Amino acid sequence: MALGIYMIMFVGMAAISIAGLILLCFLKSEKAKKWIFYFMTAWAMVIAVISARSAPVNDLGRQLTAWGLGFLGAAGLFLYLKREENGAKAASYALAALSTIGGTLFLFF
Repeated sequence: MALGIYMIMFVGMAAISIAGLILLCFLKSEKAKKWIFYFMTAWAMVIAVISARSAPVNDLGRQLTAWGLGFLGAAGLFLYLKREENGAKAASYALAALSTIGGTLFLFF
């Protein structure tokens, strides 16, 4: 029973992550892309919280790695808000994508 719930959670989180990343890459509207980016950075931080809280208390390395992956999303958001050039926007999208992919993979594998 419990493994079925974890499977549903995994599929749901993977579907949200994949759909968000696809929308972040292929949307044309800058306004919609901005909101998807904000959602993906928040989603990456939620994944980091879940991953860090699910690690054993005495496994500090795993917890720090989970928080570090969430910090990548926060760094991408900071870079996006303080950008001066168009290349910084692409770098912030890449940081958000890396944080989401890394966090999801780290949580489940």
